[in-house]
Amino acid sequence: MRLIWQDYLTELKEPALIGPGLNNRLPEGLRCILHYMFVTLRYLSMYFFFKPLAWLILHTISDFKVRGLENLPTEGGYVGTWNHLSNFDPMVGTLCTPRPPYVMTKAEYFKTPILGGVASILGGFPVRRGEADRQAVKTALAVVKRKQLLGIYPEGTRSRTYQLQDPHPGAAMISSSSSAVVIPIGIYGTENIMRRKKFGFLRRPKVQVSMGQPYNLKEAAIAFALEHGLAASGKRGRHEDLEFLSDIMMLKIAEQLPVEYRGHFTPEDIAGRYRQRLEHKKVAQ
Repeated sequence: MRLIWQDYLTELKEPALIGPGLNNRLPEGLRCILHYMFVTLRYLSMYFFFKPLAWLILHTISDFKVRGLENLPTEGGYVGTWNHLSNFDPMVGTLCTPRPPYVMTKAEYFKTPILGGVASILGGFPVRRGEADRQAVKTALAVVKRKQLLGIYPEGTRSRTYQLQDPHPGAAMISSSSSAVVIPIGIYGTENIMRRKKFGFLRRPKVQVSMGQPYNLKEAAIAFALEHGLAASGKRGRHEDLEFLSDIMMLKIAEQLPVEYRGHFTPEDIAGRYRQRLEHKKVAQ
């Protein structure tokens, strides 16, 4: 409760990252009032509406279980990295986060007032997929600096095969450049909620959320490289390959998932891809 109150006061005192506080066309006083109202609505609705609603829906339509809650840091902020299987995943995230998070959300959701408003109240901020969105990265780094919670789906979109997809580099760049604590979170079973017609409308599919131990991305990359005898990609013996850092991030998520969900994110696959990139780099030079 103390951390929730601290987060609330932080959002009141500092310029808003989302919501009405960004609208510079309004008079300063009105913008300030709207900002206070928005932040208050965000926190009240999260705990008195969205979390109870998510709990009711998920426990009604699925056999919902969470393990690894003890791995969530009790102080400060962190970056939660998730795989993405269905439209129910944000609801799961709402239920599992102990404090209101900020979440990178595809910009298309903000084109309609109702959906965009709900996304904003839940902490969503827009990211334009398929391009370098500097504003989204700036917002994410500001969240980390404020020691609040940041949620990212590194894959950027739902997996149609239900296996892990190749990630976008943004999540690894934010986590490595900020030296943030990263929590790998694996979710599986939500895809079966969307396929109730196939499995039966009265069936409650198992939905499992698994939270791994916190880690530092650069340190995890160094440890993996040493374990597998991988040469450094950059100067001063550093592993600066952003694709390699992204692979390590996805490997941490894969470790929280059953084998059939992991795709090509195994230690052997990642080490092989890394060696291939170094070889190509040498040939290019």
